[in-house]
Amino acid sequence: MKHINNYLPVVFCLIALTVFGAIIYKHETHIKHGKDIYIRLAPTDPRSLIQGDYMTLGYDFYFTKNTDDLYAYGERFYEHYQDRTHVLIWVLTNDKNMVIKSRFDKSEFNKDEQSQLRPLIINNPNNYVFNFYSASSSFLFAEGLGNCYEKATFAHQKTDDKGNPILVDLVDDELESLGCETVH
Repeated sequence: MKHINNYLPVVFCLIALTVFGAIIYKHETHIKHGKDIYIRLAPTDPRSLIQGDYMTLGYDFYFTKNTDDLYAYGERFYEHYQDRTHVLIWVLTNDKNMVIKSRFDKSEFNKDEQSQLRPLIINNPNNYVFNFYSASSSFLFAEGLGNCYEKATFAHQKTDDKGNPILVDLVDDELESLGCETVH
């Protein structure tokens, strides 16, 4: 029995390494084979940049065109999506894979748009209709790069066939990398 106890830490280490390796492999495969999608960043609290290595992300999903629709979407949210941590939405993208329109239900798009829709799973941590986020609610970067990353206008994400997103980078209006990591 003593000999078995001597090997238990090694066995647990191997199990932990296997699990973490599988998780890393899954995410790397997702990034390699996922479909590009660019979501415009909504204005966020700039104080998050004070730390220098952290930025809060807000996303503009284009749920409504005008303020009259805001009340209707808020009501619909509270009726159907409250207390759900993940919500499936449907997004319409342009030829550059930029999100131009989002809805909770496919039927809210016209027939031509429905053939071009992509699923996107968004997070709903606070049960608030305007607090949804896709992939990540924050972006971490090396200290001293805050001025570079505050120029970002889009979040570059990769989605799988089910709509699960993973954040890849923050990019500019031309969908090009900001090159912040090479500046430092």
